[in-house]
Amino acid sequence: MNLTEREKKLVYLAGSFLLFLLLFLSWHGLQNNMQKLKTNQRKVDLERQKLLKIFNEYNELRQFQNAPQSDEDEIVPYMETKLQAYNLRDKTKSMMPAKTPVGKKYIKFSVNIRLEKVAAEPVLRMLREIEQDKSKAYRVDSFLSRKVFKSVGLYNISLKISGFKKK
Repeated sequence: MNLTEREKKLVYLAGSFLLFLLLFLSWHGLQNNMQKLKTNQRKVDLERQKLLKIFNEYNELRQFQNAPQSDEDEIVPYMETKLQAYNLRDKTKSMMPAKTPVGKKYIKFSVNIRLEKVAAEPVLRMLREIEQDKSKAYRVDSFLSRKVFKSVGLYNISLKISGFKKK
């Protein structure tokens, strides 16, 4: 092909312009893709941190539930002996132990007791003794009483006794 000097310059300029345009557009597209990748990476990192936190909490709870019977389970025998000492064991309708993690360092262990048709005085004496017992750090969380219909001096009582222990 025979091109004049002027046509050669125009072809070189047009080619250079197209090459520059091609490089600019591809660079612009790459920058957009890089920006999208960075935002997605930030989102993935945040989600990863959330998942790790949930996984750690799950492992703690699983370890807590599968833990062998230990000191916190002595609240049930302790309460049974107290109920027996005050002649309330036969009036006990239910006794439900429970363990609850409190933060990362402590476990709250408790027992819910339901007594039916009992006099209030022995129950109150028992609760006073439990609260004053320094060898055991148990405390009375709740005390609910309801008078039994057509029975003088008898109550249905619900108690919640609890204590704390380090993990």
